[in-house]
Amino acid sequence: MAHAHLWNNLPPDERSRLYPWILEAHILHLTQTRFMIVAAHEALLRSLDSQIANIRSDLQKVTHT
Repeated sequence: MAHAHLWNNLPPDERSRLYPWILEAHILHLTQTRFMIVAAHEALLRSLDSQIANIRSDLQKVTHT
């Protein structure tokens, strides 16, 4: 937690009351992070597929001339 001292300075009853919201915030953050990672991974795979296709095309030109 970025501001752990703020959390740790809360009275125990406030921490107990707020704990579910903290967990929900963590779930949301991890879900958003996962989405960004998957999107970046898919973009990288498209880029690699494009590079492979270009190299195959060049190979065809070299071997069939």
